[in-house]
Amino acid sequence: DCKANAMTGLIPSSIGMLSSLRSLIVLENTITGSIPSEIGTMSSLEHIDISDNDLSASIPTEIGKLTRLKDLIFDRNGRLDNIIPTQVGLISTLQILRISETNLRSTLPTEIGKLRNLQFLGLLGNRLTGSIPSEIGLLTSLS
Repeated sequence: DCKANAMTGLIPSSIGMLSSLRSLIVLENTITGSIPSEIGTMSSLEHIDISDNDLSASIPTEIGKLTRLKDLIFDRNGRLDNIIPTQVGLISTLQILRISETNLRSTLPTEIGKLRNLQFLGLLGNRLTGSIPSEIGLLTSLS
């Protein structure tokens, strides 16, 4: 847990070598750049919280390879724009998905309906467009 430090700079691609890491919590820092695609090789990850940083670019599609992930939290990264990758729907273990106040500009992918264990979905403060996919009705665990 590296919460609320004065960490700056990029998340190094070498982070992918931490294949046994279960929690990646680096919220409330000043981390910049993009989330490296190598995050997809961190097969033991259960919790990611990279909130309150200054990340840019998009969420890597490799996020869908994290089959043990329970929490995915990217709140308040004001320049993390683009889309929610459809590969998020591959994370069947996901219980919490929070990508609020990140400047996302797209529609919700229909694949979000595959997240049958999802209990919380937080997407406030973005620039999402289009209609809510009907597949959202499949998320019967939301509370």
